[in-house]
Amino acid sequence: QPIIYLTPSTTPTIPIINPTIPATTTAIPIISSTITATLPPCTGLSDAFNGNLSGRWQYINPTGQASYIVSGGGVTMHSTGVVSEDLNTDSGHDINGSRFLQSALGNFTMTVSLSFSPASGNGIFQAAGLLIWQDSRNFIRVEHSSGKTNMTEYNSAYGNHYNIANGVNPNQMLLRAQRFGNQVTGSYSTDGGQTWTNLATDKLDFTTSVGIELLNTKNAGGSGVAADATYQNFIFACN
Repeated sequence: QPIIYLTPSTTPTIPIINPTIPATTTAIPIISSTITATLPPCTGLSDAFNGNLSGRWQYINPTGQASYIVSGGGVTMHSTGVVSEDLNTDSGHDINGSRFLQSALGNFTMTVSLSFSPASGNGIFQAAGLLIWQDSRNFIRVEHSSGKTNMTEYNSAYGNHYNIANGVNPNQMLLRAQRFGNQVTGSYSTDGGQTWTNLATDKLDFTTSVGIELLNTKNAGGSGVAADATYQNFIFACN
């Protein structure tokens, strides 16, 4: 069939709405929002310390005065006390404590069983525990030390934070560090993990390694005391 085109007899008028453009421009409000950075996939390794240590561990012994032995399902870290071995960015302190580190990323919970009887007095300070590490200016210690259990953060961006729970001084305990996003919580248990006491929650905008440490310091010119810390069942789990 033929196609019929209809031509209107008059041209329709198209109304123009708001033809005048205002001289001023009205700002469009921007709704602020918080953007949470996505952490890389969680990586880390548990170790029961049976036999040989995993090849992922790096043993760091800056003074040459520390040592370790793996035996009986645990690793015992030893310090002679001849020289001070510390991890402290404060003036007059050093970054030379012995430590085991492995690379770790993402959200995680790490726990370890610690047997340790730290000495104290006469300028002696000894500590052992968990370590979260980026570099010599940025790290967190969750540890049992001379007379107390504490969590200490060293962060070059906003200073040092000391969170101490006094009066907790058993020879054996569990230590735990949990990371969620940009925060880490340190805690301890004295009943085999049935109950946990939080030490603190601090900002954490770094993590490249996690592990364990042994620190042993003395006053300049003073006599040191040997220290031994035995770790068992290092557990690393992704949150």
